[in-house]
Amino acid sequence: MQGIFSSIRGAISHDAMKSSQPEALTNKEKKILIQQWTTMIEHNPDLFKKAWIRSSQRSTSIKKAFGMEENEDPEKNEIFMRLPNTIEAFFKNLLIDCECDEKKIRQKCEQMGARHIDFSVRGFHSNFWDIFLVIISLLFQSFISSLLSII
Repeated sequence: MQGIFSSIRGAISHDAMKSSQPEALTNKEKKILIQQWTTMIEHNPDLFKKAWIRSSQRSTSIKKAFGMEENEDPEKNEIFMRLPNTIEAFFKNLLIDCECDEKKIRQKCEQMGARHIDFSVRGFHSNFWDIFLVIISLLFQSFISSLLSII
């Protein structure tokens, strides 16, 4: 999973993250994820919200980029909490519309990166996505593992 989304940062391999990266999804796991996307979201409607909040808990820099104080509860920050729905829609586009095809995903991510380059001036850097991607990958793989144990 992490390999698929590394394009969000524009990096195919990133040594600092290798030790914490979950393994890439197999073709079988990709197929299951695509087939079960709706089920996963229905059973975990707050999946992206949870991952986004956990990201802010792992990096105070993410909070600063949204103008939050270090001890501020991210769930109470309206601007910060708007993003999980947008992120979920983007992931749905990558996974369902792009069918987990790494070339298509890379292209979409590069387009997104080009549109968001100006956010770095505000303190939002692409390395924030590394944190989020590790968390969401683990949540996805946990869901897939639970499905594989049933099948």
